[in-house]
Amino acid sequence: MTLSSNNFKALVQQTAGFDTNYHWPMSIEKGIQAMMQQLKLSDPQTLYQKLVQSPDLLYDFIQQFTINESYFNREPMLLETVASNLVPELLIESQHEKHINVLSAGCSTGEEPYSIAIAMIERYGDGCWKMFDFYAIDIDIEAIMTATQGIYNSRSVHMLDQRILQTHFYPINNSHYQLKKDIRNQVNFYRMPLQKVKHFFTVPQMDIIFYRNVSIYFDPQTRQSIFNHLSDILRPGGYLIMSPTETFAHDFKRLALIEKQGFFVFQNKKQPTESLFAHQPIVNESQKKSLLQCKSLNHVVELASRKRYEFALNQLDEYMNDNDDLQAHVLKACILINQYQLSQVRAICQEIHQKDRLNEAAFLLLGQVDRLENHLKKAQFNFSQVLNINPQNWLAHYFLAKIYEDFSDRHHAIDAYKAVIKLINIGKFTAHGLLFFPLSFTMSDIMFLCQKRLEMLE
Repeated sequence: MTLSSNNFKALVQQTAGFDTNYHWPMSIEKGIQAMMQQLKLSDPQTLYQKLVQSPDLLYDFIQQFTINESYFNREPMLLETVASNLVPELLIESQHEKHINVLSAGCSTGEEPYSIAIAMIERYGDGCWKMFDFYAIDIDIEAIMTATQGIYNSRSVHMLDQRILQTHFYPINNSHYQLKKDIRNQVNFYRMPLQKVKHFFTVPQMDIIFYRNVSIYFDPQTRQSIFNHLSDILRPGGYLIMSPTETFAHDFKRLALIEKQGFFVFQNKKQPTESLFAHQPIVNESQKKSLLQCKSLNHVVELASRKRYEFALNQLDEYMNDNDDLQAHVLKACILINQYQLSQVRAICQEIHQKDRLNEAAFLLLGQVDRLENHLKKAQFNFSQVLNINPQNWLAHYFLAKIYEDFSDRHHAIDAYKAVIKLINIGKFTAHGLLFFPLSFTMSDIMFLCQKRLEMLE
């Protein structure tokens, strides 16, 4: 087979669904050369075979051609309508304990999901974090990494009111701002193509889906396929929100097109059924009795992995009443750290160390707490203690690498990133020492991130 750049272009279009009129930010030829250089390949044929065989590499290749341009508070009246009209309706009509799941589909560098989160805290106050779970997906790993860091230039925040900017951001310098952790920690970012969204969210569990200014890049067949997938994960009564230019082109009769405060949105008018709520904290009496009688921690981990933290903690407390299990304390600390309950995590870890002075997980969790509280010297000590106990804990190496970078210790940062890559290459990715650690990135994402940091440091 003789390959040309058109073969690669067709592969990208087929996978990402780009329309034939899509504006490519760089040429396919430059993308091929950049990927061959990154993988140290000299033969386009070999690169093509690797892309076909590895979805992770293919997504890395595709992200070179994605366009990521966004800014905060892009449409303030829409956010106001969502916060003041759609959410109250969902809370009144909901059958899932007044809890709302919100998805930003095609989130780019995070401005949209963070704008939504800011709108909710402005409308409902600090207690709103118990009311909402925010999710965001994009195919571009670099965009996702930018989003998780939450650092933006002045253009990205130019539409924000000064009070909002001063309340929710830290100024880094004259031209850059970082979103505060209390909001960054509320949005769960995942890397995936939109065509795979139904395989990740396997049941209808979204109440509001933002899918704006994304479908314009796709061909008609891909547009309908993605719309169908998003419709399938929308709960009864839930809303799918698109831009005005996209909305009417997507009236496939799968959802009802309705008007809310001057905006046209899609709504799932189907009646809820019991089977649709498998991922919610509501269960029937027989299920509840069964859960309370569980004799292992597996179900608690499963609940936590679905981000049903409050319900998981209730089940865990029931378990701990009947079982003197040190691992249960570790699991509780793992769940609490995802809720940013840092003082409780620290207390649990100290209690664990009173019973097991060399508990690896407790040191790892204490290191994370210290790092989140910006006590970097203490965090460095705790992560080093992890490695004294288990030199093959890649997560401790990774956090140390970030700390070394903060300390401008280039040499030790390089060594730590190389250690992460080596340990993951020999199959230690799942051996991070914690019962529950919800990784937002895949193994290839972590490898890619470490390699990028090494390129910059070296």
